[in-house]
Amino acid sequence: MSLHTFEPELDQPTPRLVAAREGCAYGCGLWGVRLFCLPHTLIGPWLLYQAVRAVVLYLGVLHAGIDIEGTITHKDERTGKKGPYYWADYVFTVNGVEYAAQTPLEAHEYAALQKGQAIPVRVWVAAPQDGHWPGVSGSDPLGTVRGLCFAALFWNGMISFIVWKFYLVPWRRRRLVRYGIPTTGAVREVKVSQEKQGPAYRISYTYTPGPSDLFVGQQSGSVRVSHPHSAADVKAGDVLTVLYDPRRPRRSLLYRFADHKAVIPATV
Repeated sequence: MSLHTFEPELDQPTPRLVAAREGCAYGCGLWGVRLFCLPHTLIGPWLLYQAVRAVVLYLGVLHAGIDIEGTITHKDERTGKKGPYYWADYVFTVNGVEYAAQTPLEAHEYAALQKGQAIPVRVWVAAPQDGHWPGVSGSDPLGTVRGLCFAALFWNGMISFIVWKFYLVPWRRRRLVRYGIPTTGAVREVKVSQEKQGPAYRISYTYTPGPSDLFVGQQSGSVRVSHPHSAADVKAGDVLTVLYDPRRPRRSLLYRFADHKAVIPATV
């Protein structure tokens, strides 16, 4: 491996002063994406709360519910894209307080039920407004629980990817520039692909952490490089500066293509 000189700004002790390599363009662009994703991110905890709440209510009605009598107050037939669907308003009383709610009905129930008719209602007295099941086949409390749990898992799965890509990964890379230990890395392979914005490069490299670190031996990594970071002059066998995390030496980056750079403090 040929001799290699580390960038002079890396000689300063950690934590280093760092700045975005592209200046405001990097920070403004990243925070623009984060602000756009923020409302979608906040939906995740709300859906998780709704799913947990639905599970608690379901278990409460199932195990601690009591059976009482409710009364149909109104029926309604509505037309949708798939044909008519049916609803009924009903009321029930718990501890002297009257509660009103709606439920979907099957076609035969809609035809059979009349205003003022009694229907069975199973109620969890601790939360009667939301913790109750009307005794009609159109009501599907377990289906509601399954739907909310699926929505919470699906949405939070997507949000986890957003948090990883736009929050955790940039923070880790910035931290590597701030605290990482420099070592020499050898370019193992350079793959080029054509995209709308121009060529993109996938650079694979190997490096060896210091002998005092947790993992002794050669490690490997890769980085995807696209405009405005030009990697056209990089080829297999080149020696570049690698920064690695002393606590997790498998975590590294090629300093030349990092989004941040170390800055030497100005002297007065």
